[in-house]
Amino acid sequence: MNIESNVSSFLATKNPKYFTPIYNELKSPLLGFIRKSVTDLDTAQDILSNTFERIYVALVNDKYTPTSNTKFSTWAHACAQNAVRYYIRYYSKTKPSNEIFIKDTYESPAFREELFKDRMNSYDKVIECIQNDIPSKDHLDIIAQRFFLKSERIQDIAEDLGYSVSNVKYRIMKIKKIIKSKVNYDYGIGV
Repeated sequence: MNIESNVSSFLATKNPKYFTPIYNELKSPLLGFIRKSVTDLDTAQDILSNTFERIYVALVNDKYTPTSNTKFSTWAHACAQNAVRYYIRYYSKTKPSNEIFIKDTYESPAFREELFKDRMNSYDKVIECIQNDIPSKDHLDIIAQRFFLKSERIQDIAEDLGYSVSNVKYRIMKIKKIIKSKVNYDYGIGV
């Protein structure tokens, strides 16, 4: 039986025995998908279980209706993406800033302090790079200072400089690449 027939059987009978093959077939692809955004395995597994709980509830409450042009696995990946976004938006902001980068809670306090100092040193290098190494061509220096140092909104920067929002986002992506090459600090690719 393929996944679509298991979903159809589950929707028709609401029998949990049809959900087990769905879970077994989607577990690995969804965990890999989640691990692209969340590096910590325990957190990724928590998000995965939350995703399957949401999928199960949606199927039981008839929130998913199969269509001819959308696969169930695509819908399940969208559920996983929403769960990751929810985690990043709400849970990751509640952690203290000096613990965001610590994956193992059994590390010594001295190691944590050293790790925090290293991270702050990296931030200082990034700020120095923004102030000194970003070229003035295409207003990259202005955009870098306003976005990274003053935390201004992209829409406001675009409006003031007369650029489109997508153009400013592209320039921010270029700035991140410059920072990564100069400081060896991965700021992330997306805006």
